[in-house]
Amino acid sequence: MKLKGILLLFLLIAVTAGVVIAIVCLRPKTCERVEVRLEYPGSDTLLTPQEVLAIINSHGLQMVGSAPGQLRRSEVENALRSNVWFDSLLTLTPVGSTLVMDIRVKSPLLAVYPANGLPYFIGHKGEMLPDNSRVRSHLTVLNGNVRTPYMQGKNVRDLKDRALNDAYRIALAIEADTTFSHQLTQLYVNDDTEIEAYNPLFRHTVLFGHADNIGPKLRQLHIVYDKALIYMPADTYAKVDIRFKNRVFATRKNITNTL
Repeated sequence: MKLKGILLLFLLIAVTAGVVIAIVCLRPKTCERVEVRLEYPGSDTLLTPQEVLAIINSHGLQMVGSAPGQLRRSEVENALRSNVWFDSLLTLTPVGSTLVMDIRVKSPLLAVYPANGLPYFIGHKGEMLPDNSRVRSHLTVLNGNVRTPYMQGKNVRDLKDRALNDAYRIALAIEADTTFSHQLTQLYVNDDTEIEAYNPLFRHTVLFGHADNIGPKLRQLHIVYDKALIYMPADTYAKVDIRFKNRVFATRKNITNTL
């Protein structure tokens, strides 16, 4: 009986020690380092991990030394929104003593050169973005009768400028097309506030008009290129008009032909 009591005592001590060790091991660890992982839809580095940490620190948020749950996600997001290139905070996850942040960065779609004012960009979500020397990618260019200047925090989808909205929607459709994304690299707002695109390969302009039915318009253009223009000299036509359903007009030396 005495031996049994001793064994029970040792068992109790071992269990107690195990519980204490488990509590110590499972106790939330404070953050010792921060890992910032940036997601870029494009190839330009418009925001760096060092800049992300500097933004957070400038808003008085202490990450290193904080315990899990002490740093609120909403506070981090609000701080990062002060930078125009921040898009969204995907994750804010403690991994051991490391706090991992996954951040999506905005990417420009169009390089806009307005008739009056400084150049700016339009992002993939329609957001207006300021000029930035870090953008080195060959973006689609928009010029001509562009009347809307850069406005911080605005989105072209919310503006009354139809031409700018049309250009944005057409640029999205062109980018998604593996053929035309390499050919139609310049958009132009003409005097009728309609959108034209220049194709340097065929040395002519393509008149889109507005962004309505942009999918069928691009399919019509594919048919015209694949079935007709590919067999003609590159400078045969000056303009290809795809504004109308099931009809394409090509202008050649002031003579209009229906294809």
